[in-house]
Amino acid sequence: MLRPALSNPLLKRQALSSIARCLRRHDGNATHAAKELGVSIRTMRRMLAESPSLKRLAAKERAR
Repeated sequence: MLRPALSNPLLKRQALSSIARCLRRHDGNATHAAKELGVSIRTMRRMLAESPSLKRLAAKERAR
């Protein structure tokens, strides 16, 4: 379930874009991305589970 702040489509798009950039910088490593974004690994995993496109991106970056 998305958090109330992410129910706004513009904020959601910006948040997903920031997470995607961070995952790319860290080669799909969710733990390092979470630390950079200042969220727990549990929160990062929840975000990945809620967004199939982010989950695919993380897997693709790890496979490179």
